[in-house]
Amino acid sequence: MKTLIWVEHEGGVLKDATLSVVSAGAQLGEVHLLVAGQDVGGVAQAAAQIAG
Repeated sequence: MKTLIWVEHEGGVLKDATLSVVSAGAQLGEVHLLVAGQDVGGVAQAAAQIAG
């Protein structure tokens, strides 16, 4: 099963809830993350480093 997760962030920083959701999603199978917003390159790079 594939899971799509909307990445929550504020001020260029990932919210802790995103890490918890990625961990839970990884238990179900393959995880894909969606980072939306303006100037979110740093957030996208941080999200790409999340294990899971």
